[in-house]
Amino acid sequence: MRVSVDAITLGERDRTDLGDLDELADSIAAVGLLHPVVITEARELVAGGRRLAAVRLLDWGEVPVTIVDLATAADVLKAEADENTCRKPLTPYEASRARERRARVLAPKAEGRKAHGQTAPGRPNASPRLGEASRKARETSKVAAIGTGYSGSTLDKVDRIRDVAERGVVRQGRTEVPVPEPVREVARQALGEVKVTGAAVEPASRKVDQALAEYVQGSADVQAARLRKETFRLIVQLNDGLPKLDAARVAELCDEDMWTAITAAHDRLAAWTRDVGERRGPGLRVIKGEK
Repeated sequence: MRVSVDAITLGERDRTDLGDLDELADSIAAVGLLHPVVITEARELVAGGRRLAAVRLLDWGEVPVTIVDLATAADVLKAEADENTCRKPLTPYEASRARERRARVLAPKAEGRKAHGQTAPGRPNASPRLGEASRKARETSKVAAIGTGYSGSTLDKVDRIRDVAERGVVRQGRTEVPVPEPVREVARQALGEVKVTGAAVEPASRKVDQALAEYVQGSADVQAARLRKETFRLIVQLNDGLPKLDAARVAELCDEDMWTAITAAHDRLAAWTRDVGERRGPGLRVIKGEK
């Protein structure tokens, strides 16, 4: 499939330096475009920004494209990793931005499938439940990282550095806690380090983690955010885990020891829930960063 070059929406550029486009343009002119530009149905660019810039230099009016959504992007992006010998590797910083942008343009397709009761191929349909949004975000982020040249865990570290340096916050679950300027300055220096091609992310990440650790020890806001994160994590595990245990089958296998354990867990959870409810009082607390 071919579309007009001008019809493709670039969005925010991932790369700070596109490199030698003349070399890539010469390669495309000689052997053709080995891999089509990757876009969404809405003509938003997913991958292939350098190729698109190179064909513009060649005055192409149209360009071959592959249209993807979250369900189909993974295989296409894996092929992107072997694009051609003229490929310019992403810096860790550029890869982080690329994953963020890809996730943003792919995520609406994921939401559209959920709205129509569809799921990714091979996955059973399920009604919305606690933790569904976070699982979908992890799935989208995993696909978006493919072909960047970096693992998801490495990009998570770069994202953390960017959060602190660029936005002045540290994330604890879905809550964002502001950090003081000295911590932010350490992160800015670390961010400069990961903007270099081939930069080692781990040393830069450790500097930021150390600065954050010193701040976190005395921060009630961060400690509160961590408790919220851990509470939600355990609740999600409980909500996800119980439906996997078929009640009829458990009843068949349930001896006295198992029943004692089940009722003890029930009583402990009920008592904890009552305790929280009584201490919390009537009405809803509105906490910044949460709905």
